[in-house]
Amino acid sequence: MVFASEGGARDPLLVDRVTARILELSDGTRTAGEIQEQLKREDASLAMQDELEWIETLFLDGLVRLRHPGAEQ
Repeated sequence: MVFASEGGARDPLLVDRVTARILELSDGTRTAGEIQEQLKREDASLAMQDELEWIETLFLDGLVRLRHPGAEQ
């Protein structure tokens, strides 16, 4: 389950295996394209058809965010 870290409480969100792996890989060291390639390397059946589109959706929903490497958390 994933919860919002900012902006107040949100209902819990149950995520599928691919989304969970995308969130794990979204640690600030990889681009969205690199995450997509990593998913394909790990398990072709794990990869979604539109991983980049899904990563964008996670970003728009606030589950992943952009941050400058030197910025405070």
